[in-house]
Amino acid sequence: MIGQGDIISAEPAQRIRRMGAMLAGYDALKAQMANGDGSNIASHPELAAEIDAYLAKFADRCTEELKLESVTLDRDPSPLFRAIAAGGGAHKDKRDQGDALKTLLRGKPVRHRLARIVMRWAKARVRDRENLRFERTRIFGRARLVLRTIGGQFAAQGMIGDTEDIFMLSVQEILGAIEGFGLDSDLGGLADRRRKAMTKAAARPDPDERIAIRGAVFANLSALTPSAAAIDDGALERTGTGCSAGIVSATARIIRDPRTQALAKGDILVARHTDPGWIAVFANASAIVVERGSLLSHSAIVARELGIPCVVGMKEAMGWIKDGETIEVDGGTGRVRRMI
Repeated sequence: MIGQGDIISAEPAQRIRRMGAMLAGYDALKAQMANGDGSNIASHPELAAEIDAYLAKFADRCTEELKLESVTLDRDPSPLFRAIAAGGGAHKDKRDQGDALKTLLRGKPVRHRLARIVMRWAKARVRDRENLRFERTRIFGRARLVLRTIGGQFAAQGMIGDTEDIFMLSVQEILGAIEGFGLDSDLGGLADRRRKAMTKAAARPDPDERIAIRGAVFANLSALTPSAAAIDDGALERTGTGCSAGIVSATARIIRDPRTQALAKGDILVARHTDPGWIAVFANASAIVVERGSLLSHSAIVARELGIPCVVGMKEAMGWIKDGETIEVDGGTGRVRRMI
């Protein structure tokens, strides 16, 4: 399943690596881009053209891309600049699994032939699934553009305070204001209250993996409060779900927000969860460890395509692994070991 070459979700990482290599010899520009500053990119016309081409195709592939209020890369390309500055050069070669399959099923020609047929079918379906997700991203990008245009008109007429306030309103409220069936004309007040509520909600820790509520949800919000964090038992080794084979020992970096944090080339990415907008971080990772996910999660699929070890479903990895320490990741067995 590794390195089949036609999964579009891996293309951004490959482009970022190529653009990183183009910064060789441009130390001052690289330092600026590492701080998210692209004001002097015009001094490197070839790189500027590559960045423009990237944004033309992948600007909507941002963190939390299925939230319309998310800031896209064409509006704030600083995460892309930081990833380009941190990367550079080619990654490890993609691995051909044909010989491994032949060795595994040696002396069993019927099973070997059947396995190859099934694997070809599975690879095609994984490719189709991931590529369709990119088309969904593009549709959300068009919807975001339409709503922002409406927001600009609402703001110009004094109906809301700012264009971005449009994303704090429901579709029915927006259409109600246009067609006259809305229940509340104070759209700006609604947007302000919801933005404050979202900010407050974002500051709360994630709830437990499973919760049980009886009765009205809003009357039982205490059930959403997570239980006390598990105490580190001092274990040097834990196991998750191995998704992409290979063994890597390197520095672990805990990333909570890829919009403000970057990964140095060769570090191991440790995260609670990822989405397609994390691709700028994937580009520099030598391995990936994620608390959530499955064999078909985005992080697993992209890791396989890039040929880097990946372990998902490792509960409490963010608390167990210390930022900056050296860990060993075995993407085949799902084993992660702290090298203390």
